[in-house]
Amino acid sequence: MEKTNPPRKMADLAARLLAEGATAGSFAIGGSGAADDLHRLICLNGQYQVAYMERGLAHAPEYATEDETEACTYFYNLISAQQYSHICGVFVRQDAAKVLVGRLALLDLHIKTDSVPYTSTARYFRIFVLGRDVFAARKLLGELPIKGKGVL
Repeated sequence: MEKTNPPRKMADLAARLLAEGATAGSFAIGGSGAADDLHRLICLNGQYQVAYMERGLAHAPEYATEDETEACTYFYNLISAQQYSHICGVFVRQDAAKVLVGRLALLDLHIKTDSVPYTSTARYFRIFVLGRDVFAARKLLGELPIKGKGVL
């Protein structure tokens, strides 16, 4: 994600991270969001803390300050440094997956593909775009992941 001036308030942080391509389930601010395998920014007794949450339990804070702007800057930089993959489609046929890759490639998007087994002899073919490219992919394809014939 592009690093610009981070929000100064917790109330503005989530919207900004999402607008820059972070995924909603990859972080939590305050008491909102999932609490599993993510970083969370909270304010406890006037102290802003960033801690990793795992299985609903917080690890010891990795960052703490009494300054909201400093906490927001730290959290923004932490979350925006991660690479986010947004799934565009899961296909049962590799040729159908290649068609989608071709459409996305025309827009010069950052694309990642993989295949995962679903039986001992068959695979699913998954297509992802990275970071902010999700917005161009949504403009091209509509709601993601796409649905239709040959798509899971």
